[in-house]
Amino acid sequence: MVIANWKGKGSLDLVEKYNSISWPDNLIVAPGAVFLPLLKNTNLSFQMPMFLGETCGLNPISAYKEVGADYVIINHIEQKKYYSNGFMDYLNASIKAGLKVLLCFESISELVCLNDFENITLIYEEKGQINAEKMASDSLDRFVCLKNELKMPVFYGGSVNNENVKDVAKCADGVILGRASLDIEKLKEILNWF
Repeated sequence: MVIANWKGKGSLDLVEKYNSISWPDNLIVAPGAVFLPLLKNTNLSFQMPMFLGETCGLNPISAYKEVGADYVIINHIEQKKYYSNGFMDYLNASIKAGLKVLLCFESISELVCLNDFENITLIYEEKGQINAEKMASDSLDRFVCLKNELKMPVFYGGSVNNENVKDVAKCADGVILGRASLDIEKLKEILNWF
């Protein structure tokens, strides 16, 4: 599985390019919220919302489900600073709404509060690897050790691109992409590995 996380990027032009392709089932696209209802031909996700409940100017989780999202990315390394109370309320509300959770984490200690991993896909993100120009040579070694300790499927996130995906695919069950998700040709290459 490949998660194409547009983060705060994207455009109507990119939506049009994505919509012109019949994507395989192993792709989940996480665009900015304004683009979510415009995308077709793929599985959709959204980022963890800033607030739960009804707040002026923000969308409730149910609204994302109504426009086609089946997944939600929770606890992304770039969002953690905004959630001082952790992610459990968001995780529980998302599962209750019928969404599948794409749960990012940096260390196993973040997962001790979980009793049940049903409807949860784990994504390991190493802080220094997010938005890095090049993947550190020992990053995958740390990932393999962590994955062996967890004894369950884990995705990898952190500067994955079409040049290093071959190595990542040897040890990861899937990937979350940032920058590479904005380049259709690179994305197609990466999809071939999963």
